[in-house]
Amino acid sequence: VLDYLSPIKKKEDAINFVNEKIEKKEKIMGFGHRVYKSRDPRAQFVKKELKKIAPDYPLFQAAEAVEDYLWERKNLPANVDLYAAILMKFLGIEENFYLPVFAASRIFGWNAHYFEQIENNKIIRPSAEYVGPENLSL
Repeated sequence: VLDYLSPIKKKEDAINFVNEKIEKKEKIMGFGHRVYKSRDPRAQFVKKELKKIAPDYPLFQAAEAVEDYLWERKNLPANVDLYAAILMKFLGIEENFYLPVFAASRIFGWNAHYFEQIENNKIIRPSAEYVGPENLSL
């Protein structure tokens, strides 16, 4: 994500980038999701927070330009990875730590899926419905 966003300096760059990827039928990392066909609420949350703390950050502006045009052109939504990568870069996290941070943020969900699979003897699917306790506090 960061590699392709870095050279994007203006809206025209974003448009050219998206058009080139579409023409070549290549995927654009940070976009699309198996479950969230409209908008990924996690991506929207991170985007909203980035807009508060880093509205002028060049990578954020590039991501918004790509997201806007890709949505206009293909109705393809940003996923959480697009803005998570930008947030980690903005916070000064070294790139070799991105994957461990990604994994750490998902470990509780992965464990919950594991235990649900064992308990129900059924593989979890993305459309599965949460059945655990609600309104727990820390």
